[in-house]
Amino acid sequence: MVMNAVQLENKVFYSPGTTKDKVLSVRVEDSLYNLLEELTEDWNSGSVSKTVRTLLFHYFLPMVYEEQWKQLHSEGFKKYVQQVLNEGNEIELQKYKNMLERFSEYYSDMKTIAEKMQSSEKFFTEQVDMLEKVAEKLEEVSILWKGELFEGKKKQK
Repeated sequence: MVMNAVQLENKVFYSPGTTKDKVLSVRVEDSLYNLLEELTEDWNSGSVSKTVRTLLFHYFLPMVYEEQWKQLHSEGFKKYVQQVLNEGNEIELQKYKNMLERFSEYYSDMKTIAEKMQSSEKFFTEQVDMLEKVAEKLEEVSILWKGELFEGKKKQK
């Protein structure tokens, strides 16, 4: 039971060897690509492709980390750690330390994404507010215009 989360993480995120098994081609708008390039610079990930892979990993990571969290807080894991320590095999625990380091990176990346989303939300909210004011003014003008048009037709009769 304790090993399932680490095995799941390895299965989902790490290909055997160093090569990628599958190629995925995606066409995106210039604006989205520019955002991905900006994120690549922010994360210092080296390439847009690696940034996109990281985003895909981040999409699936919550499920993996939830499973790992449950296992790390289970009675079975506490017994497992004690057994490993008793056997003097602390290297076995390194994979959990590595997992916690990856989690810290994940948390930092998600925090960056959340900040960008909040910034975008603020921008869009401001734009919607401005457009609502413009729409209200246009509606007022439309009502006045229709009223004047109606009055003009009345006078012609």
